[in-house]
Amino acid sequence: MKKTLTINISGTVFHIDEDAYEKLQEYLYKINLQFGSESEGREIIQDIEARIAELFSQRIKNGDEVINLEMVDQIINTMGMPEDFTDEEEEQEETKESRMRNRRLYRDPEHRVIAGVCSGLGAYFRIDPVVLRLVFAILVIFSSSWFFFSGFSVVVVYVLLWIVVPPADTTAKRLEMRGEDINISNIKRSIREEYSEVKEKYRNFRSSSSYKKGKERMDQVGEVAYSGAGLLLRLFVKLVGALLIFTGIIFLVALIISIFSGYHMSHFGFWEPHVLPYLNAFFSTGGFAWLWIGILLGIGVPVLLMIFVGTKLLFKYRTNNLIIGLSSFGLWLVGGIILLVVTLGQFDNFKESAGRTMSFSLPVRSNILYLTTNDHFNEDMDDENTFDFNGMRVFNTDSGKVIVGRPSLTIKKSEGSNFILEVHYTSKGKDESDARNNQKMISYTFNPKDTILSFNPYFSLYRKNTWRDQKVRLTLKVPVGKTVYISDKLSEIIRDIDNVTDTWDGDMVGKYWVMTTDGLTQTDPLKDKKIK
Repeated sequence: MKKTLTINISGTVFHIDEDAYEKLQEYLYKINLQFGSESEGREIIQDIEARIAELFSQRIKNGDEVINLEMVDQIINTMGMPEDFTDEEEEQEETKESRMRNRRLYRDPEHRVIAGVCSGLGAYFRIDPVVLRLVFAILVIFSSSWFFFSGFSVVVVYVLLWIVVPPADTTAKRLEMRGEDINISNIKRSIREEYSEVKEKYRNFRSSSSYKKGKERMDQVGEVAYSGAGLLLRLFVKLVGALLIFTGIIFLVALIISIFSGYHMSHFGFWEPHVLPYLNAFFSTGGFAWLWIGILLGIGVPVLLMIFVGTKLLFKYRTNNLIIGLSSFGLWLVGGIILLVVTLGQFDNFKESAGRTMSFSLPVRSNILYLTTNDHFNEDMDDENTFDFNGMRVFNTDSGKVIVGRPSLTIKKSEGSNFILEVHYTSKGKDESDARNNQKMISYTFNPKDTILSFNPYFSLYRKNTWRDQKVRLTLKVPVGKTVYISDKLSEIIRDIDNVTDTWDGDMVGKYWVMTTDGLTQTDPLKDKKIK
């Protein structure tokens, strides 16, 4: 039993037994060895393989038939061995009878005017194709002048030949078209002739005056395009340089104005209004000075470097870019380290907490206590001159900056018979003593008068004090059976007031609430006596 292999030759798949495969492989190896080193060798080998595939296809009856050793020997005898052909043999001409016997009709696309029909007929009948073209032209012209349909029939015949006759698009077909045997020698000679013809046409084209003129014009176009591209690139570089200078100057002026005059830069979108002027409300005095140095280096150095690069692009002067770049990076790095150290150092100011609670008994003779707020600070609360952070606000007054915060008010049940207000102050510091001192710097006022209790909507810190997470929590304790009226003005400070109906804080304002054993319950004893 012989082993059967599947091979692909020139895009066609064949089944071949093992002995035939070895001999065919040896044959193809010799062909590659013979022609592989030549410039046109690859095309010669491809055409030889295409002819072998064609011969195999003619010899097998169906696609499942296996190629055997006898078929391979027949192919080799037909194609010939590469070493059997010499230059002298290639130059010998075949007899006219042999050529006529082997000749086939193809269209010649390499020498075509329209479709290659006349050139193909000329190769088949050994007639100059120019003669055939003249005959076709004369028949079309004179037949049309005598009888239109005669000339038309000539054109129809040409078109039919164009459709029916296949083109000689391979070397094997071109050999058949000329009546030559399709073997290795003729394939090699045909391809060499085609290469020589192409080279000769290319040399003639290179030496023609039209080629030289075209090359000169292309060179001129290239020079113009190169010059135009260079000009556009130089203009673009200048534009980028001017843009960098303009942008850098704006940033630099904005930084200087923000730091030294307190002018906010919200219009430029660099940072929120008044952030820089109010940083001393959050940093200690020593840390605040180093903070400015870090900001100047961290922001100012890149801005100055932007202006420097812009001037270099715009004016092209010579500088030691390495030294300037390393120096700028070093200064910027120092600024970043200062900012990091100062920022991390501020966390020490929030390590410890301290608080105190003060309790006040309110002498209210009525069963109803009206809760509202006064207008303290409201005349100075201008949104254009304030900065908000974590519930704190910093704003300017005629006497300087003031730090204020919102207190939080809740209502609970009192165990006694009097209204009691508890005020709880908390603050943080770097140690417990510092936290207590910061907590004592909180200033908060409220005003009980008859049946009205007015809360200050803000608590404040004493002058030159810094923010250390100070908070004020208010707890109003209401006896059972007593009523409170929560004014609309309290909506900003009430927080988490428990009630029986689970009413949201914002919906409790403008209503009366009576304290029961279960908690606050809405009531409406005096509809017409609400505080305005």
